[in-house]
Amino acid sequence: LRGAEVTVSLASVIEQEEKRIARMALVDERIGSLDSKIAIQRLDIHAETARHYLTALAAKSELAIAQRAFSQTEALVEATKQRSDSGASPRSSYLAAKAAAARVEGEVVRWEQLVSAAKRRLATLWGDPLAQFTLPEMALRMPAESPDYPQLRTLLVRNPELAQFANRQRVQEAQLRLAQSERLNDLQWALGIRRLQAEDDWGLVGSLSLPLGSRSRALPKVRLAEAAVASVPAERKSTLRTLEATLIEAWGELNAAKAEFAHTRDRLLPALTLATESAQRHYRAGAAAYVDWQRLQLEQVAAEREQLRAVLRAQRALLEIQRLTGESFAVTKPTDGAAQ
Repeated sequence: LRGAEVTVSLASVIEQEEKRIARMALVDERIGSLDSKIAIQRLDIHAETARHYLTALAAKSELAIAQRAFSQTEALVEATKQRSDSGASPRSSYLAAKAAAARVEGEVVRWEQLVSAAKRRLATLWGDPLAQFTLPEMALRMPAESPDYPQLRTLLVRNPELAQFANRQRVQEAQLRLAQSERLNDLQWALGIRRLQAEDDWGLVGSLSLPLGSRSRALPKVRLAEAAVASVPAERKSTLRTLEATLIEAWGELNAAKAEFAHTRDRLLPALTLATESAQRHYRAGAAAYVDWQRLQLEQVAAEREQLRAVLRAQRALLEIQRLTGESFAVTKPTDGAAQ
């Protein structure tokens, strides 16, 4: 202990200016890249909420169809009862009509529960699962004419998933500059005092040092950063191809659903409506069988549901197009024969 030496010193590194600039630039680019991630999450949340809203409206429309079908079956029950009471038809027809009405009534109850569940899921996305609200009295509308595919493809570049590649490119380039700056040697210094116990004296201590081998140690990081920079364009191209394939699929589904809706509205439903009305008149007059009227009722309800599902497919395809392009497209006013 009589010969001990105690040194107290202050040391630091004199960092190269290029290193400091590269490190700060990397932080700034990483913060900036968060904007595109937030934009992607915002679009996904909006699209998910819109899909649940469409599901709720579709369930309500299905309920309306089931209620109309129940009214039709009640009319059939009344007609078969009158004919059965008069002896013009067997009682089995009346009992079969009552069974069919009970089945449709069960469909009404089921869709009432599904509407309630759809509203609850929608309220959950809004952040208030216990919220009480009423769905608007509106029909699901067939989308208006959407832009041609070449125009949609031009709008595709606005997709945040593509925009984030520009941010990633800047981040990777900043990482490359930081890795390259690691090849520079930093000057280290230290300054302190030393207590010389054996001589009962104090001494001033100072040092300067320059590490060796920085270039070779930084080389793997530089190569890795260069590979990361080179991979971004390839990844962007691959993502663009995937988005284009999704856009083509959504655009095709939209057009197919619109064609199916137009055919059902203009050709199928008018023919079934006329046939059902004719079968009803002829059955009441005793010139048609009960099963003919019932079968046409079922076909008419099925056609209404096909029309509704075509509208729903078109709206979902439009939502996907909006998510991909970042554009919103108007919808037409309800037309005659629109799904109520």
